[in-house]
Amino acid sequence: MSIRRWMFLLFVFVSIRCSVTLSISDPITQQKLDQVPNLPGQSFIVDFAHYAGYVTVSEESGRALFYWLTEAVDDPASKPLVLWLGGGPGCSSIGYGMAEEVGPFHVNKDGKSVYLNPYSWNTVANLLFLDSPAGVGFSYSNTTSDILTNGDKRTAADSLQFLLNWLERFPQFKGRDFYIAGESYAGHYVPQLSQAIVRYNKANTKSPINLKGYMVGNALTDDYSDHMGVFQFMWSAGMISDQTYKKSNELCDKESFIHPSRECDEMIDIGYREMGNIDPYSIFTPPCSANGLTSRLSKRGHRVGHIGQSYDPCSQQHSTVYFNLPEVQNALHVFHSNTSRKWEVCSGNTDAVIPVTSTRYSINALKLPTVSPWRAWYDDGQVGGWTQGYEGLTFVTVRGAGHEVDKGGDFGGKLSVTFSISDPITQQKLDQVPNLPGQSFNVDFAHYAGYVTVSEESGRALFYWLTEAVDDPGSKPLVLWLNGGPGCSSIGYGMAEEVGPFHVNKDGKSVYLNPYSWNTVANLLFLDSPAGVGYSYSNTTSDILNNGDKRTAADSLQFLLNWFERFPQFKGRDFYITGESYAGHYVPQLSQSIVRYNKQNSESPINLKGYMVGNALTDDYSDHIGGFEHMWVSGMISDQTYKKANELCDKESSIHPSRECDQIIDIAFQEMGNIDPYSIFTPPCTSKFLTNPLLRRWHRLGQSYDPCSQQHSTVYFNLPEVQNALHVFHSNMSRKWEVCSGDTDAIIPVTSTRYSINALKLPTVSPWRAWYDDGQVGGWTQGYEGLTFVTVRGAGHEVPLHKPKLALVLLKNYLAGTPMASFEQAIDFELNDGFISPPLTTNFQECAHLDFAEAGRHIH
Repeated sequence: MSIRRWMFLLFVFVSIRCSVTLSISDPITQQKLDQVPNLPGQSFIVDFAHYAGYVTVSEESGRALFYWLTEAVDDPASKPLVLWLGGGPGCSSIGYGMAEEVGPFHVNKDGKSVYLNPYSWNTVANLLFLDSPAGVGFSYSNTTSDILTNGDKRTAADSLQFLLNWLERFPQFKGRDFYIAGESYAGHYVPQLSQAIVRYNKANTKSPINLKGYMVGNALTDDYSDHMGVFQFMWSAGMISDQTYKKSNELCDKESFIHPSRECDEMIDIGYREMGNIDPYSIFTPPCSANGLTSRLSKRGHRVGHIGQSYDPCSQQHSTVYFNLPEVQNALHVFHSNTSRKWEVCSGNTDAVIPVTSTRYSINALKLPTVSPWRAWYDDGQVGGWTQGYEGLTFVTVRGAGHEVDKGGDFGGKLSVTFSISDPITQQKLDQVPNLPGQSFNVDFAHYAGYVTVSEESGRALFYWLTEAVDDPGSKPLVLWLNGGPGCSSIGYGMAEEVGPFHVNKDGKSVYLNPYSWNTVANLLFLDSPAGVGYSYSNTTSDILNNGDKRTAADSLQFLLNWFERFPQFKGRDFYITGESYAGHYVPQLSQSIVRYNKQNSESPINLKGYMVGNALTDDYSDHIGGFEHMWVSGMISDQTYKKANELCDKESSIHPSRECDQIIDIAFQEMGNIDPYSIFTPPCTSKFLTNPLLRRWHRLGQSYDPCSQQHSTVYFNLPEVQNALHVFHSNMSRKWEVCSGDTDAIIPVTSTRYSINALKLPTVSPWRAWYDDGQVGGWTQGYEGLTFVTVRGAGHEVPLHKPKLALVLLKNYLAGTPMASFEQAIDFELNDGFISPPLTTNFQECAHLDFAEAGRHIH
């Protein structure tokens, strides 16, 4: 599968008629000549020696390869030697491996100085970087044709010759444990060099190179697996359209990864256009936006993994500046001819992005016996990734890394809350919340909380919380939020963690104001439904046992009709329904109930304009195959579990699976390890209830990150003073508030949603494309007849929790009936002080009269 580099750098052919040779026979003297006392811009002292220079690999052609050795920090004489090879083909190990990833010296933003990488691999080994083949980085050849005829075979031969000559210069490393590491196209370089060493050792048993093993990150291996894996990953991550995914698999099936056909190449271009301005080497981090946002060169630079410096996606540009400084090249003993020669990070015009799917396909093709099963591995109590052992090979993934890895209760009782007050204004005043306990700030909006009875006979009453819009609530639409589960509270999640204005602090006693609350653009109504969820209740215990989608929809409709009588100012107001997860059932079924009600009550209809659902659970088949595929594509479960899950859960219910399906799901979660399945790249809550699945549900990004926010909400909403402020009904029976009163929930990845939408076979009205916010890709979108599909890049199951700003942008566009901003609109927005002219067509918001399947803009 072919994904080309997003940068094309000018290649400079070098014709030099002299060569660097070393005639000094004393290795110690040679080492001293190569030693680097200090780097320009190095303001700190290091506890290790490092050396840089050239080793000639062909006297005849004048080919010399550049190296940089950093000895181990502690006791280098006892530590192994690790050789790092860059990919490309044609990318510098110095530019990436040393200066961005595993080396001790990383380049600062100024392009003039360096800082010490605390995670350098020379903390555990002697680290040798090699620019190979000739023409890459500082390596060169005096024979221009060498540059034109570089290939894997000669690269391996030259690298072996380099090692043999280098070990003569550094004889203290002869016989030392030796390992080879690299990334990307080094999936060719590393094993081919290893093979060359093994063959050399067989022919030279008296002086072998003590090769112990090799490892390659995101390795390009074989064309078929790489093509198939990359396109599947792009589609599963929600970055390309169904049409492009299908066409790519057809046109690139047997193509070369590095030199694809014109047809395959054109299809890859379409894929990149759909992906938008993102860095394909790290899809959830921002691309470099310096010196031209659309430049391919600017999309390559980033550093992932360095904590301590502020994140900088343009690190490759800083390295380019630094390694072209004359004083830096002098310090590193770079050879200068009379020909001007600019150092470049990559001297070729291709590279490949290799996701975990490609690697898995390649490994599977080897048909190796498994010696240790798939499992999660840990660091500091967090899942670091996943691993599986094969005979002669160990596969390890690093969670969340880009291409450069281094870089409820018994609710019995016979009491009911009823409202006999006929005056709506008086009823509203009774429900108004003057102030919340632990609220140390003033707000510019009114909010109300209380109960609406939906069944007098059973004594069922649903709890609501309304927060009016901050500005001009009389003109703003009304948005209803429903949470999923089934059985999870809209107050506990929607209000207190996601889209509401009041979020709970870590102390569980106070609240803070969410700057991305949806009540900045709409009146926001949260409903705990069905009875038994959150503060909602029934006086008939059997109601709790017999809750179902049908009655939930009927009760929610009855709630709305009764609630509008209490708040008549919202009658006729534009009305939208939103939610997430199992609300993929609640929201469309309530919408269908409203449409049917409106047909029979044309004089007093509910002015439903549309609905949207995030990570919606829709149908069992799509949710199962999409969920398991997402787990496998993300590298979290084993091949065996993926295959077995598809066999055993093919026709199963997502909420009530069979025993066999349930067992394989348990195995999958065991393999995934202690991660939050609702947000796989963020840490889970590690408090005392670590293994409780309900407690792996929650995060908040926007304040300082806190994966245990659900626990704080549980404390807060059980405080008597909070319940009194919210007018919570208390019976004589002790009743504890819980975020979720059910025992199940569902994780719905983008793959499941795509399968569900495809099953509808809706005509496409606007093609797949990226949408933007602040010049960055916010996600991807496609318009269908009666439905708009929108993804939010990098968000977990609770989109507003992990990406609150982008979720608010989505809501604004949704309510305005405007498509998500294109790249050009995003740029115009910035240039015109934040104003975008609305598009000419907004007809897709006219939906209240349509049948259920088309009742709104369904946005994921």
